[in-house]
Amino acid sequence: MDLKFGIALLVMIIFSNSVYASNLSLMNATQDNLTAFTYASPVKKAAITLNRYIGLREVEFTINDNIPTFGGMYLNESTSTLYVYVIAEEDAEKISELLSPYKDEVTIQFLEGKYTFKEMMEWKRRLEVLFEDRTLVDSRGIRFLDIDDTKNILIVGLETLDESKTEQLKQQIQTLGVPSEAVEIVETGPIILLPKRPDYIKIILAVIAIIFTTILLGYLKLKAKGPS
Repeated sequence: MDLKFGIALLVMIIFSNSVYASNLSLMNATQDNLTAFTYASPVKKAAITLNRYIGLREVEFTINDNIPTFGGMYLNESTSTLYVYVIAEEDAEKISELLSPYKDEVTIQFLEGKYTFKEMMEWKRRLEVLFEDRTLVDSRGIRFLDIDDTKNILIVGLETLDESKTEQLKQQIQTLGVPSEAVEIVETGPIILLPKRPDYIKIILAVIAIIFTTILLGYLKLKAKGPS
C-alpha cells in the first residue's frame, strides 16, 4: 500500500511539473505573439483598446456585415472618443443606432472615409501573398501588414525604406490589384528579440521532484528491509 501511494505521489509531482511546463510554454508563446504584434504593428493598440469595451468588437463586425459603406473605427483612449469612418454620410445614423448601447461609455465621432472596411480586408488578404515567399520577405525586409484603423488605409512595414525596394513593393502591390494610394509603407527599423530569462520556477520544481524521489526511494528501501 505504501509503495503504491509513493509511486502515485511521484507520478502526480512529475505530471504537475509537466503541466506547468506546458502551460508556461503556452504563456511564453502567447507573450512572444504579443511582443511580435507590439513591434510589428503599433496600430494594434486601437484594437486592443476596443476589446476593453465588452461587445464593441462584435458590434464592429455587425456594422461591417450590414452597412457596406462602413470604413472601420478606432478608439482614442485618452479622450474616450470612438472615431468611425463612413463613406456615405447618410449611413452614419444607422451606425450610430448600432453603437447606441455604448454612448454612455464613449463619445462617437464620424469621419469621412475613402475605403470601406470590406475593401481593406480583401486587399489585406491579397497582400498576404507577399509573406508566403520567405526569400522575398527577407530580401525586401517586409516586417508587417495590417489595416490602419486610424487612417482608413493599409500599412506595410519595411525594416528600412530603401527607394529601390519600396518602388518594387509598390509595383507588386499594384500587380495584386491593390491601389497603391490605399497602402502606406513605413519604416520599422531593426526588430531585436530580447533573450528570455531563465525559468527559475521550473528549475525549482524539477529539483524538488528529484529530492523527493531520492528520499521516497530510500524510505521504501528501508521499509522493505524491515526492522534489523
